[in-house]
Amino acid sequence: MPSYLDHYGADEGRRAARRRTLIRIIAAAVIVALIGIALYFQFRNYRQEALVSQFIDLLRAKEYQKAYELWGCTQQNPCPGYKPEKFLEDFGPSSAYADAASARIDLVETCGNGVLISIRFSKGDPLALWVEGASQTIGFAPWPECPGRKWRFRQFFDRLFGRA
Repeated sequence: MPSYLDHYGADEGRRAARRRTLIRIIAAAVIVALIGIALYFQFRNYRQEALVSQFIDLLRAKEYQKAYELWGCTQQNPCPGYKPEKFLEDFGPSSAYADAASARIDLVETCGNGVLISIRFSKGDPLALWVEGASQTIGFAPWPECPGRKWRFRQFFDRLFGRA
């Protein structure tokens, strides 16, 4: 006749397997969540960056009319405060930003209902552009970078590794 201690510890193997399965599920969920968060922060301004990249490409190709249209302005319906002549003065062949071949996107920040994108040229100060969230039009940014306190990981690592 078996005693009640004969089955002592028989369920330990199943409990250990359940515990390992539960730990694996939790670890997988945490990893998926971290990857999702990283992808969100990497690609949340993708459309705006692509629009500014298209703008830079149009400047490189010297297609100023098409670049002007990305500002929400056309030759037939020019922007009231920004005529095509002024656009050419700012971005044309004799402007400070004429060297579009050296232009690269330097800083991308989300501010309220738009995105501030800073473009660095080989010489001169960076150019801060604003991409409006709703209309996806480009304009000059009201600030060189978004106002308010924020984490500055990039500047920290640039200084840390001597790239400043």
